[in-house]
Amino acid sequence: MKSRQTYDKVFEKIWGASGGWAVVMCPCGIVYSIKCCLRAESPRDFSDILLSWKHIPNIVIYVFARGLATHTNLRYPEALTFTPHEGRLADPTDDNIKMAKEESLRSPCHG
Repeated sequence: MKSRQTYDKVFEKIWGASGGWAVVMCPCGIVYSIKCCLRAESPRDFSDILLSWKHIPNIVIYVFARGLATHTNLRYPEALTFTPHEGRLADPTDDNIKMAKEESLRSPCHG
């Protein structure tokens, strides 16, 4: 790019053109679903994949987990896909939030 003006013009045209890929795979590396995302790291795109399945996977790892859980639960409220605690690891009580900030919140199954 020879000038900032040219760069800005090209950047404006490609911004938001693709958000990458959303992939659902098992731990052994077999890919079960793949989707070209419309927006970068969009909970909507990843939710599309999950809701297209007959059964939601037991474990979902996603960079913006709270956004995915909120979007999916609002979009499909009769199923509440992410429960309990709306996709959080624990109930959002004042005590749990305090322990999380202090990095002392532990999973009930891990003591």
